[in-house]
Amino acid sequence: MRLESEKNVSDAPLCVDMDGTLILQDLLMFGIFRLAIKRPQALFFLSFSLLKGRAKFKDDAAEKLSINPSGLTFNRALVEYLISQKKLGRRIILVTGNNAKIAQPVARYLGLFSEVIASTKEKNLVGRAKANQLIDRFGLNRFDYIGNSYTDIPVWRAARNALIVSENQTLIRKLKKLKSVERIFGWRPIEIHGFRGAPFW
Repeated sequence: MRLESEKNVSDAPLCVDMDGTLILQDLLMFGIFRLAIKRPQALFFLSFSLLKGRAKFKDDAAEKLSINPSGLTFNRALVEYLISQKKLGRRIILVTGNNAKIAQPVARYLGLFSEVIASTKEKNLVGRAKANQLIDRFGLNRFDYIGNSYTDIPVWRAARNALIVSENQTLIRKLKKLKSVERIFGWRPIEIHGFRGAPFW
């Protein structure tokens, strides 16, 4: 028989943002910077893609990038927390505005996530769009969310509990006025397996 505290932990899925929360880097921006150095001609194509919207732009950019998760800088405190939650049997979901083609390799590398919810070529999953997606998937106030920025406020509003990765006291105070803040994480970097490399090949 499970303890009541364990039951409560496991009932609501834990949804985790990626860029700036789980990892330090903004993968799309970092990837475009790498493209500008190694394949500048690709930026010409992407400039036209942007005219079709952010979602299509992210999808086309992701097609041109080969992600190397072992070169990412992960948040040590958050990764340790996710490991502890997974051991309790909690469902942990990576939810990111980045394209699924970039998010999936990160999720597989850590092995902590039961599902990935990410942007597609049709949908740019940030802000209100991300909140609506999670409400449709789990229900209002039926999931917990870990984010890091002002764009996450609509998602926190829709969540049961808010968790935040930030040292921005203004943002933290604003969040506390909106929602019960379960946990605040700072930034402690970790290189998984001690590998030091580039996030993209």
